[in-house]
Amino acid sequence: MKLIPITIPDIFTPELCNLYGHIISDGGIHQNKNGGCRVQYSNTREELIEEVKHQLISIFNCKPKITVSH
Repeated sequence: MKLIPITIPDIFTPELCNLYGHIISDGGIHQNKNGGCRVQYSNTREELIEEVKHQLISIFNCKPKITVSH
């Protein structure tokens, strides 16, 4: 997986706070061996997954990789 650099916004917008809430409640941020980070989010509600996906694209201009586990 290719790591892309991101910049954390200086201003906490409602959208950014909402994204942080999703990650804190249903996910996590994990540091890789190379110093990068991976954001993980797990939810069964498709509308929430789409919301988080949209926020990652909107805030950080990155396309998240979505995997389905059963």
